[in-house]
Amino acid sequence: MAVLTNPYLNEICSNIRARPVPWDGYIRTDVVSQADAELIKQIEKLSDEQKKAAVAASPLPYVKTTAALLTKTSRPDILQYALVLLSDLLDLSSDFSEAIYSSKSDKMELYAVLLPLLDHSDEHVWLTCSLATTAVLKDDPNPPKDVVEKFFSFNISQSKSTDANLKDLSVQIYGSIIQSQSIREQLWAASKSTIPPLISFLSAQSSIQLTYHTLMVFWILTFYPKASAELDEQFDIIPILLRTLKSAIKEKIARVCVAILVNMITLAPEKNQVVILSHHGLTLLRSLMNRKWSDPELQDDLETLIAHLEITEGELSSFDEYKIELDSGRLKWSPSHRSAEFWRSNAYKFKEQNWKYTHRLLEIILTSDDSTTLAVACNDIGFLIEQVPEVLRVIQQQNVKPRIMELMTHNDTDLRYEALKATQNLMQNSLKA
Repeated sequence: MAVLTNPYLNEICSNIRARPVPWDGYIRTDVVSQADAELIKQIEKLSDEQKKAAVAASPLPYVKTTAALLTKTSRPDILQYALVLLSDLLDLSSDFSEAIYSSKSDKMELYAVLLPLLDHSDEHVWLTCSLATTAVLKDDPNPPKDVVEKFFSFNISQSKSTDANLKDLSVQIYGSIIQSQSIREQLWAASKSTIPPLISFLSAQSSIQLTYHTLMVFWILTFYPKASAELDEQFDIIPILLRTLKSAIKEKIARVCVAILVNMITLAPEKNQVVILSHHGLTLLRSLMNRKWSDPELQDDLETLIAHLEITEGELSSFDEYKIELDSGRLKWSPSHRSAEFWRSNAYKFKEQNWKYTHRLLEIILTSDDSTTLAVACNDIGFLIEQVPEVLRVIQQQNVKPRIMELMTHNDTDLRYEALKATQNLMQNSLKA
């Protein structure tokens, strides 16, 4: 099975395989050794099954010859050929893979050859090198962290490309190598740089292929509990997944969206279930149950999600939901924020534990740069002042009033409006404090 299925790269590799290489001429000019060229000429004549048998009988010479072609010449045509051959043999033969991984020094020498080629000036060299590096890394039982970091740097730059083929290639590379648990954990450790481009692909409603491959990366990633717990908290992915799910035309898109949500509520229910509920996810999931799906696993996952969310919905009070939002530092226009009844019933709780929840709300106003979060927080401050006027003393102590007044000039219309209302409440109730 091919390591990557990117059509652009596949065509390049097919052309390289079909292109004759003048090995005899390269022997005469000492570009390659006769032994290396003869081994390559022999394997070129074989079918895939024959290649597999030949490599199984004696894998080490093929490892050495491939490495020699990459180190002893700078000719782009030979580099391209050797990189495609390396990828093909790794895909074809577990004996070839084991021969590489069995010697740490040989493996590290191979990585030392591959990494610089990712910066090669010839596009076909660095593209085929990305394929070869993926093929080596994905099954490496002990992938070196420094190698993974350097490959991430290369892949991040491709994910930011304006070329749709390179974006898709970058996503497929992630999807292939993070099947290794250690690389999955390393990807999440570098999430500030690796994840934003992937989020942008989903937010931008990209092609079905790019969307699907991106979702597959998140599905694999969410098998890592830490990623499941922090993914929405850091990147607000749940509303994006729900929007993608709602608009999904292809069943495979819906299937992976739902599978990601199942992972997230299974491995980190306390972090994710309320967020799904606050974005009306339960209503959406119930509506999807009425559709006819060909995949029984999708139906099962929908039932699992709905069952868990219904239990959570029944157990949580509206103030419990509010506290979870406060803890996350990211506020949304869930119903409680605009409910006068909610504030009449719960405003007094903001005085508890030495104004703990009030301090957290004010901290969000002072530190957040998200316009929706700030607009909701200004709204909440207005309601609090009306219900608990003594909160004004806390606001004064934390010097939050200048910040709220500053937000009246923000470029976001909703935020300007909410900041204006909060300021009016501050002025009108100042004597009640």
